[in-house]
Amino acid sequence: MKIYNLNIFLDYLYESPLKSKKVIGVTGTDGKTSTCHLIAECLTALGKRVGIISTEGNGVYPRLKQSKYTTPRSDILYEEFSIFRDKNVDTVIIECSSQGLDQGRLNNIIFTYSVITNIHKDHIEYHKTFKNYVESKIKLLNMTKKHFFINEEIPSGPKPSINLPSQNFHKKRPIFLHGLINITSYSSSKYHLLIKKLYKGLLLLAI
Repeated sequence: MKIYNLNIFLDYLYESPLKSKKVIGVTGTDGKTSTCHLIAECLTALGKRVGIISTEGNGVYPRLKQSKYTTPRSDILYEEFSIFRDKNVDTVIIECSSQGLDQGRLNNIIFTYSVITNIHKDHIEYHKTFKNYVESKIKLLNMTKKHFFINEEIPSGPKPSINLPSQNFHKKRPIFLHGLINITSYSSSKYHLLIKKLYKGLLLLAI
């Protein structure tokens, strides 16, 4: 079931729990969870108080409680957002699944930054076509008000015909391209290189 106005109601009910917070969305076929936790670890090391919604659990990093969802239902999301506000979280990281994006669970959430790690064929039983799958991921970019981090090796062009936003998509929302794929295969010894390549710019954006 797709959700249209529920998030507007929940935002009103919980008195805009994300107001004045930086919100980072991470999507992709592989590496979403790892990327969320790497960003959380970096920001925590910088003294930020980080709330995280991910497959590994929800909570104020690193104290997380288990979750059955990658991207929870809207009612669960807003309950977590309210908890984050009460615990003085300043940055919220959300792992964004293709189903969650397609079903509107993240509708009306304004992301400060977003990351697409990679896109390969997956969840075709749900999306029916690869094009539909990719387009569900791209929705995150349209919900982002500042900067995107996109894997430049995401498939584009005639096979399949996917139009990714160009560098001129929005002058106020520049796209940072990176070539880090298969993030889950990185050993801990390579995390520093990964962070330098992908997150140096993110950390310099006054997060």
